[in-house]
Formats: sequence, C-alpha cells, structure tokens
Amino acid sequence: MVDSIFSNLCADAAPSFLRFFDLSIAPTLLYYAYIPVVIISLILGLFIFIKDKRSLVSKLFLGISILFSLWVINIIVQWVAVPTSLVHFSWQLTGILEVPIFLLSVYFVSVFAKQQDISLKSKLLLSLFYFVVLFFTPTAYNIPSFNLADCQGNVGLLWKYIYALELFCVFWIGFIAIKSYKNLQSNSDNKNKIVMMTSGIMLFLLVFSASNIYGELFKNYEINLIGPLGMILFIGFTAYIITAYKTFNSHVVSGQILVYALWSLIFSLMFISNITVIHYVVAVTFLLAIAFGILLIKSIKREVSQREHLEELSYQLEKSNLSLAEANDKLKGLDKLKTEFLSLASHQLRSPLTAIKGYASMLSEGAFGSLDSKQDEAVKRIYTSAQGLTNIVEDLLNVSKIEQGGMKYEFAPTSLSTVVTTLYNEMKVPAESKSLDFSLEMDNHDQFIVSADATKIKQVFLNLVDNSIKYTPKGFVKISLKREGGNIIFSVLDNGMGISPETKAKLFEKFSRGEGGKTNTGGSGLGLYLAQQIARAHKGDVTIESPGLGKGSTFIVTLPASGSYPN
Repeated sequence: MVDSIFSNLCADAAPSFLRFFDLSIAPTLLYYAYIPVVIISLILGLFIFIKDKRSLVSKLFLGISILFSLWVINIIVQWVAVPTSLVHFSWQLTGILEVPIFLLSVYFVSVFAKQQDISLKSKLLLSLFYFVVLFFTPTAYNIPSFNLADCQGNVGLLWKYIYALELFCVFWIGFIAIKSYKNLQSNSDNKNKIVMMTSGIMLFLLVFSASNIYGELFKNYEINLIGPLGMILFIGFTAYIITAYKTFNSHVVSGQILVYALWSLIFSLMFISNITVIHYVVAVTFLLAIAFGILLIKSIKREVSQREHLEELSYQLEKSNLSLAEANDKLKGLDKLKTEFLSLASHQLRSPLTAIKGYASMLSEGAFGSLDSKQDEAVKRIYTSAQGLTNIVEDLLNVSKIEQGGMKYEFAPTSLSTVVTTLYNEMKVPAESKSLDFSLEMDNHDQFIVSADATKIKQVFLNLVDNSIKYTPKGFVKISLKREGGNIIFSVLDNGMGISPETKAKLFEKFSRGEGGKTNTGGSGLGLYLAQQIARAHKGDVTIESPGLGKGSTFIVTLPASGSYPN
C-alpha cells in the first residue's frame, strides 16, 4: 500500500534512508544550518518554559520554538524526501507552519513589552490573518502545480499574501517596541530589554522572510539555508538578556545555551564530507563562539561582581544586626533600671507627701489653732499641690507595676451603672464650677454587669471625665453608658479643645500630652496610657474620636459584657 502511494520518485534521488529519504541529495550546509538551530531553539524554549511555567511570555516563546522546529523539519523533508507525493504534501504544509511563527512573534513582543496580555480585538485580528492561510491552503492558490523535473512545487497567489503578511508583522513588532519604549521611564532596564529582545526577533524574522522571498523570486532555493540562521541571532539576544537582566526567572541559561550550541554545531559536521566546506563551517562556528563567548564572559563578570557586592552587604548587615542586638540589650537594661528607679522614687515620695497632706489638712481644720484667711488659703494650696503630686506618684507607681507585670486585679461581677452614677455625682462639682452642661445618659433598668476590678475601672472612667472637664473651657460634657451587642460602651463627649490627627496618633503613649498640655501643665502625661492598659487588661480598649482642633472629642471605653473572668 505504501509503495503504491509513493510510486513516483524524484528523478535525482534514490530512497536509501528509511525507504523514503536520500540524505545525499541535500545541499552541503543543510544539516549544519538547520539541525543545530532546531536543537538550540527547542532547548532554550523548554528551559524558559520550565523556569516560569505560568508566564504567558514563556508559553509564547516555547510556541515560537516549536513552530520553528516543525517548519525546519518540513523544509528538510522537502530537500531529502524521494517520493514526489511526500514532497508535494510538504510544500503545501509550509504556509501553515510558517505564518504562525510571525503572528506569535507579534503576540510575544506585545506581551513582553507591555507586561500584559493583548486585547481580544488583537487576538481576533491575528486569528483572522491565520484563518486566510488555513482556508486557502488546500486550494490552487497555495501550490497550484508541482514540477516533477526539479521535484519542487510552484507557489500560487496565497504566497504573495503570506510574504506581505510577514513583512507587515515585522513592522508591527517595530511599532509595538517603539511605542512601549517611549512609555517607559528613562534609563530603565526594561527599555534595554525591549531593545535587545525586539532587535533579536526582528533580525530573525527579516532574515527568515527575506531569504524565502529571494529564493522564490530567483528560484534559488539554496539561499533559504540562510533563513534559519537568523534564529541564532534571536537566541543570542535572548540568552544575553536572560543573563544580564534575569528575565524569565532564569539565571545561568546563557552558558548552557552556548555549550549546547557548540555540541550541536560540532555534531552537524558529521554530515559534511567536503573538507573545504568543513573549514568554512569551523571558521563560522569559531566566530559565533567568540561573539557569544564575549557576551557570556561579560555577563559572568557582572554576576560575580553583583554576588561579591551582595556578600559584602550581607556581611555589613550581619555586623549591623549584631550592633543593634547589643544596643537593644543595653536599652532593655536601661529601661529596666528606669522602671526600677521610678518605682523606688515613687515609693520614697509617697510617705512625705502623705505627711504633707495630713498636716495641711489638720492645719486647715484648726487642729493646731485657728488660722486667718491668708494662712488658710496658703494651707489649702499646699494640700492641693500635694494631692496633685500624689496623683502623679500614683501614676508612676502604676506604670512601674504594669511594666514589671506586678499590677494586680481583683476581678468580680461589677455593676457599671453604679460605678458611673457614683462618678457622675462626684464630678458634678468641678463641672458646675466651670458652668459646664454636665449630663449622664444611661438606661436605668440595666445594671451593665461586667467582670472587672471596680476600683481600677472607675479610675479609667474618672481619668477620661476629668480630662474632658479640664480641657472644655465652656459648653458641655456628656457621659453615656450603653450596650452594643456583646459589649458595654462607656463614652465621654465634649465640645472642648479637640485633638489634631498628629496628636491623636500618639496620645496613648507614655508621657504624651495633647494640645491641652499647653494650658494645663499639672498632669503627668500617663493618664491615657494607664487607662488604655487597664482597659486592655479587662479584655477591652480605649479609643478616641475627634473631628479636629477646637471641635471637641469623644473618649470611648469598650468592655466585654460577659460573666467570665479575664485571665
């Protein structure tokens, strides 16, 4: 059956290889020009794809490599096949394999340059170009006749379309590259990569198409042997930008490609019998090895230099980390000393302050005899100042306890309604002394039970209410207690000085004071820090809301309404 199908043979050939091929009739440089290029392009395409399987650019590069390899195999069949029907069929397939190389190259350059997929409109346009080739391939517009004497096909009108389309694709690639180049920032590596990649693929396609057009015009088909050599330029440019710019997530590919290329070129010499031709081939191989070897050496030097620089940076970073670790240890030690000093100093201050307050109170009450009005006023100022200093000492002691982990909490079911009502009654006097509208909003039917240390949670609420009264020159201070889901919310709203965004960001830090600190210098700057730490120990938090300076503020305490005791 096979013999009947391939009964007509080319006149200048005899089927000496696999019954269908005659390797001796091919031009001398056929195997040297085609075989190494196919091997190298496939290896590079597979290597890039394996290194970055998810990348569309890698997939397109592999597609170009595979199509080019199939095209080369098809051309080799045209040269060495003996049955005329097989040669004729191979001629008819040429356009189907050749055109997508150019169309995929346009797709590849667009994605590579823009770093994104092309539009659906562009995909449809590329598909339409290829559909024309597919539609007319089995017709007389492709290969209308076959020359039995020369054992080659005669091309039809379809090939004028194919050659025009190929040149159009080359100009299209150039347009994409120029447009993408202009859109990038100056002196960027992406610009260099676009120039190198576009130059390589345009040289490949121009040499490829021009040799085919020239061979068809002058019926000198041996000139087509030059065409695939353009792929070597494309491979060379690609290997260089991979090494120089780490494209395709590959780092050492250029050295491997050079080695594979030399292997392939040397292997192809086995198919050449003319010693003179071998000399020329070896000379060309030597020149190619020098050209790409120089690029490779430069890339390796750059890689070594970068690695040495990274090692130096790593060494410096390690030294810096050690220095920072030592500095951090020293800071921790100093912080511990500071905390211990504050604790000691606070304890030492508490006793004399207690004595000062006690004697001032006794003097004011007449325990040592009556005082005139000026003496009584002075004693009261002493008592008030001592009380303020006592509060600061208490704050310092509490901070020391928190930082040393010594703050003790006695959690128990606590009615916040009772705590807040008591607090409201106590703070009426200072609020009314400033003529402030002081109010409480609370559901009287709800006890608002939480698990808390009643004394310390009252301290949190007191601190916030006291701040609002202090920093509200006139207007109102409103206290509210309500339930939201599984939480109980205590809030203090005022129309006082307000808080700027810059101050708000650091208001809960130790010794941090807002704009009110300029008018009231008696505070310690620890009240809000302590309030937040105590609230967090109760599995809650303290937050602040303020539209800005002069627009008032709202202090919010959130506590979980649960019967369980925090650990």
